[in-house]
Amino acid sequence: MLKRFFWWLAGLFAGESPQVRPAPTSSGSGDHCARYVARSDADVPDQPAAGVLHLIADGSGNHWLAVMRCPCGCGAMIQLPMSPPARPCWHFRGTMQAPSLWPSVRRKAGCRSHFIVRGGAVLWCQED
Repeated sequence: MLKRFFWWLAGLFAGESPQVRPAPTSSGSGDHCARYVARSDADVPDQPAAGVLHLIADGSGNHWLAVMRCPCGCGAMIQLPMSPPARPCWHFRGTMQAPSLWPSVRRKAGCRSHFIVRGGAVLWCQED
């Protein structure tokens, strides 16, 4: 597994993109989106909008939480801490129209989706 990680990391620095595959089928509502845009919000939404990466900011404008609906279509709300003391901690890059999140998002329960958001597109990670 470590060997695969190093090959992936080498490809990342060489400018190669992970292989994109279609969203997995699920028993969800099927309203998954292949692309995301970012939006800055003051509060966590009760129901995240499909295709929107909600960036929750504190009073000083720093984003401390990212909230999104799972792109597989299951409808689950995913909350990702963005404050450096938190472990794990996700980072926002890109623009509001083409957001990127680092590292990948891996759900360990429910639909068990594993994906990356890069340039607004959902890239599904291949599992062995």
